[in-house]
Amino acid sequence: MAFARRRIKKNYNIQELKRFSIKVYFLKTGVIGGGISGLLTSIRLSESGCNVYLYEEHTEVGLPEHCTGIVSKKTLKMMNAPIDECIKKEFTEIAFFNSKGESIKLKLNEPIFSIDRVCLEKKLLKIAEGLGVNVYLKTKVALVDHDRFYNFSTKKIEDFNNIVLAWGNSIQQNPPPFLHKRTSQIIGINRLIEIEGNIKEENYISVYFNHYLSPGFFSWKVPLNRGTFILGLGSLDPKKIPLSLNKFENELFGNNRIKIVKSYGGVINVSLPEAVAFPKKVIAIGDALGMSKPLSGGGIYGISKALNFDVTRINCEDVFEKIKSNIFNVLRELKKQERISRVFHNPSNQELLDETISFISKNYSIISSKAIDYDEHQNFILFPIFSPKLFLTMSLKLIRDKEYRKKLKKAIYSDLLD
Repeated sequence: MAFARRRIKKNYNIQELKRFSIKVYFLKTGVIGGGISGLLTSIRLSESGCNVYLYEEHTEVGLPEHCTGIVSKKTLKMMNAPIDECIKKEFTEIAFFNSKGESIKLKLNEPIFSIDRVCLEKKLLKIAEGLGVNVYLKTKVALVDHDRFYNFSTKKIEDFNNIVLAWGNSIQQNPPPFLHKRTSQIIGINRLIEIEGNIKEENYISVYFNHYLSPGFFSWKVPLNRGTFILGLGSLDPKKIPLSLNKFENELFGNNRIKIVKSYGGVINVSLPEAVAFPKKVIAIGDALGMSKPLSGGGIYGISKALNFDVTRINCEDVFEKIKSNIFNVLRELKKQERISRVFHNPSNQELLDETISFISKNYSIISSKAIDYDEHQNFILFPIFSPKLFLTMSLKLIRDKEYRKKLKKAIYSDLLD
C-alpha cells in the first residue's frame, strides 16, 4: 500500500494534524440506535478508525421526545461537542420540597443547563456524518447473533466485526439473554406549559419529594422563559399520572390559565442491571444497558463518562475494549448511587424526608457545599461533613429526637445497607 506525499500549504496546529492522521478502516462496526448513546459512540468509534454503520428506526434523530434535558457543565465538557446553541437556560441552584410545601435550596458546585435534546442529537448527527459514519434512518434491525443482525429494510442478514446496542427503552421488552432485565422502571411524563398572568420569574429548578403525588419517584418544575415551564412527574403507577399532573399544576399555579404546549415522556430507569456479561464482539450502552443515574434517572452523564477519553492514539479494536472497560467503571459508580436513591424513592420514608427538609429549612435558607454535585449523588451523604454548622445542627437533632433517630435508622438498614 503506497501513499502520495503532499506538501501541506495550510498552517495546522498539532491537534488538527492528529485529527487527520492516516487510519486504516478495516473493522466494520454496527450501532443499533441513533439516540445520544448511539451517536456519541459512533463518533468515538469513527475517530479511532472504525468503519461505523448506524441504524435508527425513526425518520429523524431526537424524536420522539422523552427527556427533560438537564445536564451539568461537567457532562457537556465530557461530550466534547460544539452544542452551545442547544442550551436553553443555566441554573446554579435546586430547591427540594417536602410533601408539606417546605423547602431547602442547594447551591451546586457547578452550573447545570436545560438543553434542547432534539437540537443536541441533530448536532451530534452532523458530527458523526462529517466523520464518515454511515447513517441509516427509518431502518429497523434486530440482533440475530453476537456478530450480525437482520435488516428489515433490505431483508438481509448483515455481518459485523463488532456491534453496539444503543437502542432506547421502547424496544427493551425482550433483551438479549446476556443483558439481565432491570428490576424497577418508572414512567415519567413532561409537560411544556405556558402560564397567563403575572408569574414571578424563577432561576432555580424545583424538585418535589411527595410520594402521595408521585409514588416511587418525585416531581419537578423547570422554569424557562417567563411564564414558560416544564412540569414533570414520575410514578410507579402510570395510570394515575395524568390526574396527578393536573393536581400538581393546580397546586403550583392555582387559578392561572394554563396552556399545555406539548406532553412527552417514557420509561425512567431507576435500577441498574443486576449482572452484565458482554459477549466478545458486543457491548450495550445507555438505555440499552440501564446506565441512568438511579436517583434522577438521567442517562447522559453515564454515557458521556464512558466515552470520555482521547482516541487519537487508539485503534478501532482497542477503542471498543476501552469503551467496554469504561462502561463497567461507570456501572460501579452508579451502583454506589443506587443505595442513596432508595432512601428518596421509598414511599415509607416520606415522614423522614418531610421532617429532614422541614428541620433544615428552619435553620438555613440555602446550603452550599463542594459535595453537592448534580451527577455524583453518592457524595450527597457527605455534604453535611463539608458544612460544619449543618453537621453540628443535624447531630444535635439526632441526639435530642429519639423518633427521628428511629426513622433514620430504619432507612439506613432497609435502603442503604440492604
